[in-house]
Amino acid sequence: MLLFAGGDPNLTISAKQSEEKKNQMKRWGDWVAGLSRNGVLESACPFLESGKVVSSNGTAEFHKGKDDFSGYVILNVPTEQNAVEIAGTAPHIIFGGKTVVRPCGEILG
Repeated sequence: MLLFAGGDPNLTISAKQSEEKKNQMKRWGDWVAGLSRNGVLESACPFLESGKVVSSNGTAEFHKGKDDFSGYVILNVPTEQNAVEIAGTAPHIIFGGKTVVRPCGEILG
């Protein structure tokens, strides 16, 4: 699983924000389409701004912070190193973004 944080072009580009955001979204679409064409994409989705935090104390509104994740991709690759190599090609990297690579296990039941 890849989790994406930071690298929002709106934080680093001032004059052409809307055009650059459109370009960045196209880069993401092209990148995810390439993963699909290569047969390694299982699932992908950006996270919306809203959400809830649920704990034993109840439910509260989610407040996005500076280093929160903005989306995820689940890959089907043979090794963690393959996932690391793919993570390094994510479009937000050029804007200072980071990608967390986490292997997923199976739930036994």
